[in-house]
Parts: sequence; structure tokens; C-alpha cells
Amino acid sequence: MIPDLGARLDRAARQAPAAPGLVTPDGALSRRSLLCRIAGAARAHATAHCVRPDDARVWLPWLAGGMLGGGSVRFDRQGTATPPPVGDSVPTPADPRVPCLAVQTSGSTGSPRALIRDRAAWLRCFAAEETALGLSPADRVLVLGQPAFSLTPYAALRALHLGAAVGVLAQVTPDRAQAVLAGLAPTVVYGAPPVIRMLARCAQERAVRAPVRRIIAGGARLTPVQAAAIRNVWPDAAVTTFYGAAETSYVTLNTAPDPADPADVGTPLDGVATAVAGDGRLRVRTPYAAIAEETADGGRCALADAEGWITLADRAEHTASGRLRLLGRADARINVGGALVDPTPLAQALERLPWVAEAAVVAMPDARRSQAAVALLVPDSGLPEDAVPSLRRVLPAKGELPAPDRVLALTGAVPRTAGGKLDANAIVEGLAANTLAATVVG
Repeated sequence: MIPDLGARLDRAARQAPAAPGLVTPDGALSRRSLLCRIAGAARAHATAHCVRPDDARVWLPWLAGGMLGGGSVRFDRQGTATPPPVGDSVPTPADPRVPCLAVQTSGSTGSPRALIRDRAAWLRCFAAEETALGLSPADRVLVLGQPAFSLTPYAALRALHLGAAVGVLAQVTPDRAQAVLAGLAPTVVYGAPPVIRMLARCAQERAVRAPVRRIIAGGARLTPVQAAAIRNVWPDAAVTTFYGAAETSYVTLNTAPDPADPADVGTPLDGVATAVAGDGRLRVRTPYAAIAEETADGGRCALADAEGWITLADRAEHTASGRLRLLGRADARINVGGALVDPTPLAQALERLPWVAEAAVVAMPDARRSQAAVALLVPDSGLPEDAVPSLRRVLPAKGELPAPDRVLALTGAVPRTAGGKLDANAIVEGLAANTLAATVVG
């Protein structure tokens, strides 16, 4: 059994009470102050506590206190923005099987879902990750994303459990990134690849040096442009990507990702079993999964079947060497005039272009065929002169399925999910309302 959160927090606060424990763009907490807030939250915790997700100095102590005190936290815009009361000692941890978090998924691939987590599953995942990635209490861990992105609360708690200092940056802007990079000097960064690219660019533009030695990326594909931007700023950092879902936590790790082959997501984390159902969807049996999904009437719905398998929406296949390859979501195909267009291979083809930072293919209304497949591009730094010819080299000819009907380059601010990947639903709505800037490329 690995040491519990309370023991590691207490030890870190005793060894360096004035050292930064939590760094945010809006201020920091020393290790001693953070420990006192967590201790107070653990002792004051009700069965459930609603907390605003805006300030990590508020929500993270409440969440960590819930893990220790046996209460659950729900992130809610109507919840409290008040820090927990100050406590003087960390209580003996409650039963690890008691729910500690009700997290609402972002809904980027469907309707938002409320998932119930307990401390035991995350403790098991902490132990497996600690073995696989070699993190230590001496690390300083920067977590990118809002707490609705399931990686954010996981990684922040993972850093506290490790006894490491943690930084939380919900939104990457030059000023906010500079404040956290300078205040924390991170050695480890967790986040989605598009947001890590933004962080790297901010660090470069503001000439902020950070001793990043490891990057842990997930929630979206790592594209060649993103990988190059990260490598340009932190050339010695080891990059690990992972595949997972809000309901399963980690499924695979890839310690040597190849951005040119985004379908390869690596091998299952220790303890995880994967299988492919008859319809091609991925099935996962894991000790790191959420307990259940909360229903609209406050009840609970099991995520796994009687044998412990959770069926995900992603289609997958296994290689002969046991690696997992993702083939796209089963529910993402776009019906264009009766023919199904698979957006995943098209987006991946576009992301191989050296001027495309990220891409998505979405359904948009079409007067002639009800809906059309439209490719959305985020250019790395503007459109090159050969943009149209380069598109022709990687896409089928227009009118030949599965070619997109149109290609749009998003040239202004781009809507993103809580984790930082493209918010396809918001982008489609913005384009329909003419509130988003876009250029027709092909």
C-alpha cells in the first residue's frame, strides 16, 4: 500500500512549510497554508459539497479534503467560492471506497454526464503511474485545464499525493502562463496537446525558462506541429501520451509517441485489460474506473457489465505486439447524402501538413443534402501560399467520398472545451451565427 494523501501532505508541509504548495495565476499557497485548508475541508466536509470551479485555491483543498474526510465534491457554477476553514491536523483517512468526486464531463462528444469517483480507484492509478513514469516528491507539477476536464482534478490530486508542489492553469494566456511558469518553475506538465503547445509558445514569447523534464499529454491527438512546438521549447523533456476516458481514467500509456502515427496509443497500463467488441468498439476492464454514472433523478447507473467490462464509443484494434490503435468514434460518422464519412482519418491526414496545428471534421447544415462534412483547420501561424495544393495532396478529390465538402481555416479565437481541445459543437454554432472568423481554403 502506498502512503496516503494525508501522510505525504503532512510530511511535505513539515519539511518546507513556507515553500510553494499551490501556484495559480491569481496567487499561491504555501505548503503549510494548503495543508491547513485541506485539513479544515476534511473535518468540515458534508456528504456532498458544491464548489465553484474557478479558483484552484478553493476547489482543490475542498476536493483533497473530501478524499480524506469521506465527503464528495461537485463542481458547480452556483457552488461556494469560499475557501475551507483552517484546520490544524489531517484526520485519519476515511474508507477509500467512499465517493469523493462527482465530476461532470465536458460533453464535447455528446451530452454531459455526471460520473461518481472514489478515492480507492485513484490511489490505485497513482501507484501504477508512479511506477511507470518515475515522478518524485521533488517534482513541481503544472496542470493545464479546467476541473471539468477529468485530467485536471486527477493530476492535481496526483501531485499532492506525491508530496510535490502543484500549479493549476485553467486558461493559457501569455500573462497567466508567465505568472505560473515563473512562480512554480515546473518540472512536469500535464495537459491536452493543444494547450501544452500554447504554453510552450507563451514560454518562448515571454522568454520564461522552466526546467520541464516530463510532459504527460492526453485528451486529444498529439499532432506533428504540436510536438515540434513543444520540442522547440523543451528539447530534453520526455513526452508521454495517454489514452483514456472520463469513466475509465488511464487505459494506455505511450512513452515514445510518434505524431506521424496518431492511431497508435501505446500499451495498456498495468492492471488494464482491453478487448474489441463485435461492432469494433473498445471494451475496457480496469481497476481505475469511476464507480457509476449519476442519473437525472439522483440515482446511480453502473458503467460496467456483470463481468466488469466498460464499452466505450471509440473503435479500436490490437496489433500483434499488443499495442492499441484507435480508429475513431463509432458515433462520429457523418451521413452525407446517404454515404457515411469517417472524420478521423480525414482529420489525421490534415494534421500531417506542416502548417496545420490541429484539425477536425464536423457535420454542418446543407440545403442540398441535409448536412455536409466540413473540415476545420487551426493554422500554426497563418495560411501558406501553397495551402490549397497541399490540401489536394492529402485529401481525396472534392466530390469523392470521404472527402470533406469544404475546408475552413479558423483564423480568430477558437472555442475550446474545458480541457483545451476544439469544441466542435460551439464552433459549428459560431460559424452558423457568423460570430467566428474563418477562411475558405478548399
